[in-house]
Amino acid sequence: MFCGLTKTEKKNIQKEISTWFKLGFGIKWVDLGYILYTPILLREYLSRLQYIHEISLYNRATVLY
Repeated sequence: MFCGLTKTEKKNIQKEISTWFKLGFGIKWVDLGYILYTPILLREYLSRLQYIHEISLYNRATVLY
């Protein structure tokens, strides 16, 4: 599934994915299945999600103050 990655990278990515699921980001299994074929795409996808998450946190903080 994760071709060409070290064990640490695999663990980090798996943690990242489970974190996103816990945070309630509706990542579809279809998307994941397609994206996991290429680690670079996966990293890009996760970094994009991270960015979206940071923006939503910022927006929430702005609303609060």
